[in-house]
Amino acid sequence: MRVGRVYLKCRIFAALKYWKSRTRRRMTDREICRSYHAARHKAQQIQILAELNDIDSLEIIKALVRGGERLPDSTVNKLYKRLDKLEMEIREREREYKAIAAALKGEK
Repeated sequence: MRVGRVYLKCRIFAALKYWKSRTRRRMTDREICRSYHAARHKAQQIQILAELNDIDSLEIIKALVRGGERLPDSTVNKLYKRLDKLEMEIREREREYKAIAAALKGEK
């Protein structure tokens, strides 16, 4: 009986998913830094390491910074853009908060 490639890929994926759910072993910061340092495409490696360890990419970035690794400019720029966006959202929420508080106090 010949087994198709799609079937095999599904079986392998299922086995990996099962193994990952059973082991839940996280790489050490040193292992993360070593893998990142050896990678050719460093920005992509951050996401790969996050998926392998089943953690957020920010945790990988923290490990890399603690390990003294230099982050790609594209990653740093994305983080700063996200911070700017969050800051704008916070300002909007503060204005709304102040408006509601003023309304409850009867202020103009």
